[in-house]
Amino acid sequence: MNAYRFHFIIALTFFLVILFFNLLIYQLAINIYNVLIVSIITIVYFIINEELIYGIITGSRGVKVICLFILLLLFYNITDLLYHIIYRKLPEYNIILFSYEVAPDNIQFNKNISRSCVTVSLISLSVSSYKFFRKRRFQDKSVIDDLEYRIMLSRVNPHFFKSIFTSALCKSIFGQGHAVIQILIKLTDIIAFILYKDDKNDQLIALQEEWKQVENFLNILKWNYGDSKVKVFQDRQFSSTIKIPSLLVLSAIENANKYTDWSEDEPFHIKVQHHPDVIQICVSNIFHPRERIKKPSTKFGLYAIKKRIFRYNKNYNVVFKEEENIFSIDIKIKNND
Repeated sequence: MNAYRFHFIIALTFFLVILFFNLLIYQLAINIYNVLIVSIITIVYFIINEELIYGIITGSRGVKVICLFILLLLFYNITDLLYHIIYRKLPEYNIILFSYEVAPDNIQFNKNISRSCVTVSLISLSVSSYKFFRKRRFQDKSVIDDLEYRIMLSRVNPHFFKSIFTSALCKSIFGQGHAVIQILIKLTDIIAFILYKDDKNDQLIALQEEWKQVENFLNILKWNYGDSKVKVFQDRQFSSTIKIPSLLVLSAIENANKYTDWSEDEPFHIKVQHHPDVIQICVSNIFHPRERIKKPSTKFGLYAIKKRIFRYNKNYNVVFKEEENIFSIDIKIKNND
């Protein structure tokens, strides 16, 4: 419906303008039915012009040439075409727009038709230009949104890396480093995954693919803080057909981890449930209110996630909540499986 909003507004405008000038000229003798017919002819001509001009502005070289040729051909023959419609075809249906008939080469008739067509063509050019620049602005905004999202991904919590590397070093020194190599491999996989997706600029990927890195991330948390600190419930495996905006789940979980109070029992929870229409991923963590005040969140990452999925809002929804000392992220993914 939004795609035809401009056409509806223009159609209404044309009708009102034609009605106004007919009222001005004919006053109470105006025929609304005739005004409507003239408006329809004008609107059809406008839509054809607008589509052809938009094709000239945005199309490929071949499309530009074809659209320009059709536009010139239409403008060159418009007088004869309208004369045939007004004085030949419409009277067959008892639609008489003029009480008198003129010759096809009548100078005044040609002048009036040409003037009207030029006006409509100029309006079509203005609308097409507006649509083009509006689309460009939307595309530029999408690029900026993606850049913000990519920047957010490059700003993965440095305290997390410091904690992991410090833990790895300490455990190695105290002879407990048998799992360090595997953990560092998992961490490397996560970083490579982020950089690879950033480089390829993938828009949609398999949820199953990203979940492997989520599991790597959770295994690192368990290794660093203890298995009992991270609780994961997943009712069943993801289908390979489910797609998500790249790095959506991983970045959301990383954001939830930033302010987790690991001194609490079971501070980090993830629950995955398949419903008939959606897959729901709930992430919650406990944070220390005073620590949160000391290190207030910029919410840049959360803001970037919301902006990025805005274009997919029919298929994805993310809700962030912060109540008392519990932070939660509720991700809903439309299940088309």
